[in-house]
Amino acid sequence: VKSAYPLAGSEQGGTRVYLTVQDDKGDASAPSRFMAGLFSLFATPPLEAKVFCAGEAVKRQPATLKDEGSNRFTIAFATPQCAAGTANFTIGNSTSSKDVLLALGGLSALQFTYQGTTIRSVTPASGMTHPGSGGVPLSIFIDNVQSAPLVLPIVTLGGVPCLDVSISSVAGSTKLAVKATTPELPVSRAGPLTLSVSGVVVARNLTFSWAYTAPPAMFLEAEAFTIDGDARAWVSATQGGNVEVSLLIRNLHASLGRPD
Repeated sequence: VKSAYPLAGSEQGGTRVYLTVQDDKGDASAPSRFMAGLFSLFATPPLEAKVFCAGEAVKRQPATLKDEGSNRFTIAFATPQCAAGTANFTIGNSTSSKDVLLALGGLSALQFTYQGTTIRSVTPASGMTHPGSGGVPLSIFIDNVQSAPLVLPIVTLGGVPCLDVSISSVAGSTKLAVKATTPELPVSRAGPLTLSVSGVVVARNLTFSWAYTAPPAMFLEAEAFTIDGDARAWVSATQGGNVEVSLLIRNLHASLGRPD
């Protein structure tokens, strides 16, 4: 194999792999030397790639063959879905029990690295999503996505569905952007919560630890404390009758999860 590209891609499969094979003729007077014949072997349909995923049965993928001339040809196939890790693969004719083990750059076999689909980042990574806040708009960036899902993914925070979910991706890119708005949650749940995205990878949720920041604590503003209109916080022990007390409590607004 003269070249192989790419040799890494999404665990979702679907990465198109291209192998360029040089099939030089050997010396007919030296039978021990390799004789050209791989193209003839592969040209008998159907051609396939066998991918050996760890812990799984061999996966067979149809392959194509193209003669490039000058004793060189190209084999192409799409990778199957596989768990993150490294998988060996061979090329052969599906009607034969024998495969041809091709190598590249001194490797004993051709290998493809499956890259796990993960949430790379969430912006912002924290925020106040208490009752009255209206939620926090999030941008969720996911790496190693072979193709955008046909159905909108389900996004939850702490097990509660997020709102206004949408996705965007660039053709040919392995990155996916998901936008969502966090639900309003009780202040008692403030702290780290699991942000989960399902529907991007089959049978697996993508997760990220998102920090729910509690709203600021309520407090009395001492400078605003008045008694009978005077800026003081004391009443004479000899004063009789009622007095009018005025005070200011900060951070009591409904937008901070508290009633007016």
